[in-house]
Amino acid sequence: MATIREQTVFHANHAVLKANGVAIGRLQNVQVSVDSGADYVYEVGSIDPVEINHNRRAYRITAQTFVLRQGGHAVFHKFPQKLGEVPAMTIEFLDRDTGTYWIALGVEPVGQTVNVSANQRVAHNVQFMALAVQQKGSGGGSPVGRA
Repeated sequence: MATIREQTVFHANHAVLKANGVAIGRLQNVQVSVDSGADYVYEVGSIDPVEINHNRRAYRITAQTFVLRQGGHAVFHKFPQKLGEVPAMTIEFLDRDTGTYWIALGVEPVGQTVNVSANQRVAHNVQFMALAVQQKGSGGGSPVGRA
């Protein structure tokens, strides 16, 4: 896997993974999912719901490819065994023209898969969970609230 120092070309839209405010990697092909935890509310004796209750919000982020800075491997590949083992991480979704679109706060890696196929680059698929996702600046539409 190449390091950021070796990367010379960047797409206009990319994301930067930061630990304790320091950039440790770049993410591409990122998907952000926001789930409101909606459940039906029923009245006693009715088989049809009377309301939809949004009772908990969950943020999941999936990145198909990532490139880590030198030293980033030690921080990123340490999946938590105990509370407090993973440093506070953020993911900033950037555009070179308008700056930061969104920022995901309180990010932790929760899973990863690696695909090794003949005649293809090794693809890492990483899943994260976040405590919040905020829209910043004027660029980009978002399913989340503006900060």
